[in-house]
Amino acid sequence: MSHCFSRIVLTDVYYSPTKVQAAGLVISSWQADTATEEYIYQSPTAQDYVAGEFYQRELPHLLQLLALIKDVDCVVVDAHVWLQANQPGCGHYLWEQLGKKIPVIGVAKNAFHQGVAKPLLRGTSKKPLYISAVGIEVDAVIPLIASMHGDFRIPALLRQVDQLSRR
Repeated sequence: MSHCFSRIVLTDVYYSPTKVQAAGLVISSWQADTATEEYIYQSPTAQDYVAGEFYQRELPHLLQLLALIKDVDCVVVDAHVWLQANQPGCGHYLWEQLGKKIPVIGVAKNAFHQGVAKPLLRGTSKKPLYISAVGIEVDAVIPLIASMHGDFRIPALLRQVDQLSRR
């Protein structure tokens, strides 16, 4: 599969006491320093968090957000695609819901216990991001995430989509 995506969607979901807000930024290349489009989906409710089943809480909001966006080539989630070798995470369930046609990349801030995500150090950070993927080889993804704009651990546009989700 080509790594030359032109409609990459960066996503994040924020939960407040009164609403859930999913945000998406469309970028045209991994090295982009600005998004070409912004999207927000709001819901008044979220399912309760169940340990080990985070995807059931997050997935409906990601799907509603992505329904607003046309011609998606690749999706980046603030979650794991794989938790352990044979245990899918939120990103994997999203990939399945997208018909197994659109690669999904997980960029997580924390490791999953005995997880399979690969660590990526960016900038001068001593704390890695944890990368996992489906629909594209994780080893092909690591240099793409490493090349994203910004000098810090979290790429600038991933930080921006996090802030947009909280707005």
